[in-house]
Amino acid sequence: PNQPVVPSAESGSGWINPIEREKHIRADPRTPQGAEAKMREMELRMMETFRPMLEEFHGHASLAALRAVVGSMAMLPGRKSILFFAEALPLTDAVKPKFEALIQEANRNNITFYAVDAAGLRVHSEEARLGRNVELAGAQGIGDVRRGEGAWTKDIERQSDLLSSRPAAVLGRLAKETGGFLVENTNDLASGFARMQQERTTYYLLAYQPTNTSTDGKFRKVKVKVKRSGVTVRARPGYVAAQK
Repeated sequence: PNQPVVPSAESGSGWINPIEREKHIRADPRTPQGAEAKMREMELRMMETFRPMLEEFHGHASLAALRAVVGSMAMLPGRKSILFFAEALPLTDAVKPKFEALIQEANRNNITFYAVDAAGLRVHSEEARLGRNVELAGAQGIGDVRRGEGAWTKDIERQSDLLSSRPAAVLGRLAKETGGFLVENTNDLASGFARMQQERTTYYLLAYQPTNTSTDGKFRKVKVKVKRSGVTVRARPGYVAAQK
């Protein structure tokens, strides 16, 4: 269900689960047609198993590289910036804690991420792609579409991974929670780079003493406001308290 019916338009209908298609056309496995269909079904199952493992590997590798860069820049004084190009950053349950740790480490060392969706102007909306997957899962849940064999939790986990791994969600959060912004859905990078350069050279560095001195390791929200109208304030949303 990840592609619309035609490449030039989005559509919420017309797709069909490839595994369901194989089941409909499958004949007696003792015949050539049936044996070929069975082999295709086995290949689809193999891809279903391999894809999550590959995404988790890519997530671990990307975060390890980013933390290495953050660690190397930590010794430099002042505010630092990282321009990060990526089409996606898969966030499985095993990868999410490392993503949280990356944001905390960047904030502790005064490092801001500016993320760029390297896919540029996308022909197909990632939000629409996600919608088709959720629509298929819902249809399978109420019985309108037959679902494959296996635990229900596997499908639920897949939808959760899709939600958390959207470029706008993961890259946008990495940028926003470190004080930067995301450049997405455009092939014109000049305006985004100009904004980034302006922020790098014109900013205020503020410090304050928190009244809550509890070392509970919880996230504390911080909101920065100005009295001047017609401006946009971009600041880190908060910090994680130290923990004993």
